[in-house]
Amino acid sequence: MHFTCQYYPVLVNPKLNCIWINIPKNASSFMQKLLQDNGWKEPDRSIVNELVLSDIRKFAVLRNPIRRWTSGFAECFMHQPGIIDLLDNQDFLKAVALNPVYDGHTELQSSFCPNLTNLDYIILHSHRSATEFYNSINQWMINEGHETDVGRWTDPVNPSSNDPLKHSINSKLKEILRTNLDFLNSIEQFYSSDLDVINKAKRISYGN
Repeated sequence: MHFTCQYYPVLVNPKLNCIWINIPKNASSFMQKLLQDNGWKEPDRSIVNELVLSDIRKFAVLRNPIRRWTSGFAECFMHQPGIIDLLDNQDFLKAVALNPVYDGHTELQSSFCPNLTNLDYIILHSHRSATEFYNSINQWMINEGHETDVGRWTDPVNPSSNDPLKHSINSKLKEILRTNLDFLNSIEQFYSSDLDVINKAKRISYGN
């Protein structure tokens, strides 16, 4: 049994024919503000599950599951100084491999997207410049009939990314994933349903 999604804002467009699904660690704060500035609204919480499960047109930002988990784990434990030492403990790593979900930042993306019908997405590449992602979002917004200057943005500084412990956790996990293939395979298997979402939903691409 792993963490069950708590409520994260689902926004509905002004035409009431498309929803945005908020997935933590996938530019969620940025997207929420951008869409709300363009008239997208939160529906009543009582119908959120119905909307997400329905065949309504849906949009989300998706991300490589391993990179997202690494970032999410670091975000979750960035206020726990002892975590670096724990990551050297093989018994702790085995426990993590059995259940790597601790909060919304590490929850499966597939849990937020239970119905792939009419789901479009833009991929967030951790290894590419933010400008490329902004350009894709900018074009999508224009196609949706919105006005935006996102395409001219420069990469903003995320305050949490400046946290030294978060950086240390992230670097430590990347090294573990690189050298401990059993651990990597366990994490990949756990998040395999996220790859199903990426492979089966419709990816929006603007020449990236």
